[in-house]
Amino acid sequence: MASPNLPHSILVVGSGGREHALVTALRKSPSKPSIICCPGNAGIERDVPCFNVAADDIPGLLTLIKEKKIDFVVAATRRQFRDNVYQRKEHRDDNEADDETETDDHDRLDSGRQ
Repeated sequence: MASPNLPHSILVVGSGGREHALVTALRKSPSKPSIICCPGNAGIERDVPCFNVAADDIPGLLTLIKEKKIDFVVAATRRQFRDNVYQRKEHRDDNEADDETETDDHDRLDSGRQ
């Protein structure tokens, strides 16, 4: 079975162990993508270039993506995931029952419970 091809350039956004694990896994890919991280940490910086752009600095991230010609972005933190998911859900035209589920799911994500 052939291994899947990854995008040529990848930006991993975040600075924790989860992001370091993602960088490590991506570096092992036979596709050998170009990987950068922001803001990163000392461990990640030993493996890939890191840039001093905060994970929530959207204009800064967009500038970096454009400058470095990034093909794919991985936003790995729970907060980024939660904010993106719930921002998208807010724009849906759902019934009231879904709104109650959204609150329950949001509380569960905030508290770290699964």
